[in-house]
Amino acid sequence: MRLIRSLAESSELRLSLLVLQELVFTMAKLRMDAELIRGDFTWYSKYIAWEISQEDFISAVELGLELDYLRNINDLVHLKVAERYCSKLITFDQDFKKMQEHTHIEIEILS
Repeated sequence: MRLIRSLAESSELRLSLLVLQELVFTMAKLRMDAELIRGDFTWYSKYIAWEISQEDFISAVELGLELDYLRNINDLVHLKVAERYCSKLITFDQDFKKMQEHTHIEIEILS
Protein backbone atom coordinates (compact mmCIF):
# COMPACT_ATOMS: atom_id res chain seq x y z
CA MET A 1 0.00 0.00 0.00
CA ARG A 2 2.97 2.31 0.63
CA LEU A 3 3.97 2.11 -3.06
CA ILE A 4 0.44 2.91 -4.22
CA ARG A 5 0.16 5.83 -1.82
CA SER A 6 3.56 7.15 -2.92
CA LEU A 7 2.63 6.93 -6.61
CA ALA A 8 -0.71 8.64 -5.94
CA GLU A 9 0.94 11.45 -3.97
CA SER A 10 3.46 12.05 -6.76
CA SER A 11 0.68 11.96 -9.42
CA GLU A 12 2.29 8.91 -11.05
CA LEU A 13 -0.42 6.34 -10.29
CA ARG A 14 -2.27 5.39 -13.47
CA LEU A 15 -4.70 2.50 -13.81
CA SER A 16 -6.73 0.97 -16.60
CA LEU A 17 -10.35 -0.03 -16.21
CA LEU A 18 -9.20 -3.66 -16.26
CA VAL A 19 -7.18 -3.09 -13.08
CA LEU A 20 -10.22 -1.67 -11.32
CA GLN A 21 -12.42 -4.50 -12.60
CA GLU A 22 -10.00 -7.09 -11.23
CA LEU A 23 -9.84 -5.30 -7.88
CA VAL A 24 -13.62 -5.32 -7.50
CA PHE A 25 -13.81 -8.95 -8.65
CA THR A 26 -11.15 -10.09 -6.18
CA MET A 27 -12.67 -8.19 -3.27
CA ALA A 28 -16.10 -9.67 -4.03
CA LYS A 29 -14.63 -13.15 -4.41
CA LEU A 30 -13.05 -12.75 -0.97
CA ARG A 31 -16.51 -11.75 0.31
CA MET A 32 -15.34 -8.37 1.51
CA ASP A 33 -17.89 -5.92 2.84
CA ALA A 34 -19.79 -3.97 0.18
CA GLU A 35 -18.93 -0.63 1.77
CA LEU A 36 -15.22 -1.49 1.73
CA ILE A 37 -15.49 -2.43 -1.96
CA ARG A 38 -17.38 0.80 -2.68
CA GLY A 39 -14.77 2.86 -0.82
CA ASP A 40 -11.83 1.26 -2.60
CA PHE A 41 -13.59 1.50 -5.95
CA THR A 42 -14.27 5.20 -5.40
CA TRP A 43 -10.70 5.94 -4.32
CA TYR A 44 -8.98 3.98 -7.12
CA SER A 45 -11.35 5.20 -9.82
CA LYS A 46 -9.74 8.65 -9.53
CA TYR A 47 -6.63 7.12 -11.09
CA ILE A 48 -8.25 5.57 -14.15
CA ALA A 49 -6.27 7.02 -17.00
CA TRP A 50 -6.65 4.61 -19.89
CA GLU A 51 -9.26 2.83 -21.84
CA ILE A 52 -8.63 -0.52 -23.48
CA SER A 53 -8.60 0.01 -27.22
CA GLN A 54 -9.53 -2.53 -29.83
CA GLU A 55 -5.94 -2.35 -31.06
CA ASP A 56 -4.63 -3.22 -27.58
CA PHE A 57 -7.01 -6.17 -27.31
CA ILE A 58 -6.14 -7.51 -30.76
CA SER A 59 -2.44 -7.18 -29.98
CA ALA A 60 -2.96 -9.06 -26.70
CA VAL A 61 -4.79 -11.89 -28.46
CA GLU A 62 -2.08 -12.12 -31.12
CA LEU A 63 0.64 -12.35 -28.47
CA GLY A 64 -1.42 -14.91 -26.57
CA LEU A 65 -1.76 -17.04 -29.68
CA GLU A 66 1.97 -16.75 -30.38
CA LEU A 67 2.89 -17.75 -26.81
CA ASP A 68 0.03 -20.23 -26.30
CA TYR A 69 -0.93 -18.05 -23.35
CA LEU A 70 -4.56 -17.05 -23.94
CA ARG A 71 -5.63 -18.50 -20.59
CA ASN A 72 -3.96 -15.36 -19.20
CA ILE A 73 -5.67 -12.91 -21.55
CA ASN A 74 -6.20 -10.32 -18.80
CA ASP A 75 -2.45 -10.23 -18.13
CA LEU A 76 -1.79 -9.78 -21.83
CA VAL A 77 -4.31 -6.93 -22.05
CA HIS A 78 -2.67 -5.28 -19.01
CA LEU A 79 0.68 -5.56 -20.77
CA LYS A 80 -0.55 -4.07 -24.05
CA VAL A 81 -2.26 -1.14 -22.33
CA ALA A 82 0.90 -0.54 -20.28
CA GLU A 83 3.04 -0.65 -23.43
CA ARG A 84 0.95 2.13 -24.91
CA TYR A 85 1.16 4.46 -21.91
CA CYS A 86 3.92 3.39 -19.50
CA SER A 87 7.60 2.69 -19.24
CA LYS A 88 7.08 0.32 -16.31
CA LEU A 89 4.42 -2.14 -15.14
CA ILE A 90 4.39 -3.00 -11.42
CA THR A 91 2.58 -6.13 -10.28
CA PHE A 92 2.48 -8.91 -7.72
CA ASP A 93 1.59 -11.41 -10.46
CA GLN A 94 4.51 -13.78 -11.09
CA ASP A 95 3.01 -14.75 -14.48
CA PHE A 96 4.34 -11.49 -15.92
CA LYS A 97 7.88 -12.93 -15.78
CA LYS A 98 6.95 -14.97 -18.85
CA MET A 99 6.15 -11.81 -20.81
CA GLN A 100 9.24 -9.71 -20.02
CA GLU A 101 11.16 -10.83 -23.10
CA HIS A 102 8.16 -9.98 -25.31
CA THR A 103 7.87 -6.31 -24.37
CA HIS A 104 9.89 -3.12 -24.41
CA ILE A 105 8.70 -1.92 -20.99
CA GLU A 106 10.13 -2.88 -17.64
CA ILE A 107 8.08 -5.29 -15.55
CA GLU A 108 8.68 -5.13 -11.81
CA ILE A 109 7.26 -8.01 -9.81
CA LEU A 110 6.73 -7.24 -6.13
CA SER A 111 6.98 -9.93 -3.50
